[in-house]
Amino acid sequence: MPLAITAALVGAATQPQPVQVNVTGLTIGQTYTVTASAAAWSRVVQGGEGTAVATQLVLIDVATPLNAALTYTVVHASTTVASSPVTVAYSAGDSLLQSLDGTVTAGFHWVPNADPRAQAPQAAFYRPSGRSRAIMHYDVAGDESGTIVAHTEGTDTADLRELVRQGAPVLLRITPGVTVLDIDPVDVLGISAAPRELFATTSGPRQWSLAYTLVSDEDDTPLVMVTLDHLNQYYATKMLSDVNTQWSGLTLADMNAFDWIGAL
Repeated sequence: MPLAITAALVGAATQPQPVQVNVTGLTIGQTYTVTASAAAWSRVVQGGEGTAVATQLVLIDVATPLNAALTYTVVHASTTVASSPVTVAYSAGDSLLQSLDGTVTAGFHWVPNADPRAQAPQAAFYRPSGRSRAIMHYDVAGDESGTIVAHTEGTDTADLRELVRQGAPVLLRITPGVTVLDIDPVDVLGISAAPRELFATTSGPRQWSLAYTLVSDEDDTPLVMVTLDHLNQYYATKMLSDVNTQWSGLTLADMNAFDWIGAL
């Protein structure tokens, strides 16, 4: 079977929808890299680097730009294959913060604040006796930090409060070229402060000042969104004949690539 890769939106009841990436035709024992790209941005999909242990690889990607055409590419055994483009729509706006696994999502309006940024150079200077110029000791500088002023309403306010409460890194996802032009459309933030106040009225919208630092996401294991418990739930009311009918003429690869998120 030749190497192939497809990308499809799954979980029709959710927005933004996850992307399911289905790679077939892998050679066991050979390495692979699966990359998502949109315009000038690209990143390795979570779980998208490794050595093939089967001929098929199914990945779920929840770290995509919003409202932009995405292409997924697999490099394997000296061969490169790309998927057809897929667009993750988000009709509620152009910006959101979410948990790394995509289970908590908070949309927000990015309030203009000149997007202040800072970096943290790691440098020390000292001047030996008799010399006018200092000697510099240095290391790689810390990445950017800044403050996002975010306007939230309704359930998004509660969801953002939950993200802050969890204390874990969060994903920032934006529509490229719309929100802030010179930042990546997907990045990982550590939030260090989250004061907020009511906006204009005594009830309703909240305006947040989210102090953050860009941080690493070290999780390179495939994202799991469907477990055996979910499958038990799906088949709880079905008979064996229903199962046979559903999968008649299909293969295990078809079952792996089925939209279980949408079905549940």
